[in-house]
Amino acid sequence: MLRLTTCPRCLHHIPNDAQPGRHRGALSRVADAEICTACGSHEAELSLAGRELPSMAEWPIEAPWTTTSRLTSVHVAPLLGH
Repeated sequence: MLRLTTCPRCLHHIPNDAQPGRHRGALSRVADAEICTACGSHEAELSLAGRELPSMAEWPIEAPWTTTSRLTSVHVAPLLGH
């Protein structure tokens, strides 16, 4: 696995912008690479909802979260069809 300090999926810090480098992030479901915690959660939620995951060719993606917030029901509900 490729260990990075910046998430290749969203270009934010691993594991997050508030604690860069403090601990490991998540393992991407698309690539053998470490990604930030928020992107890991996002990939898991897309997978759970049966949605297609963005390929590495589409990286970096525009992250629907900011450095001060995490994924919430506002982000998750559309993925689950609510």
